[in-house]
Amino acid sequence: MHFHRNGNDLIATQLAFRDYLRAYSKEALAYEAVKQAAASAHPENSLAYNDHKSDWIRACQQRAKAWADSR
Repeated sequence: MHFHRNGNDLIATQLAFRDYLRAYSKEALAYEAVKQAAASAHPENSLAYNDHKSDWIRACQQRAKAWADSR
């Protein structure tokens, strides 16, 4: 869950990411696999867990933005 002030540009990014994962089940399954791998690799370190999945998330957010912009 994320919290942002009204008007923050990250709101659109997070909503596009959410909607993209809902629209593309293969991407949602890939995200699940990345999260599971991160949890297995870093069970006691939430910062390392986040770092582990951050590159994938950024790339998916770019795909999600392009998808949202094309709608």
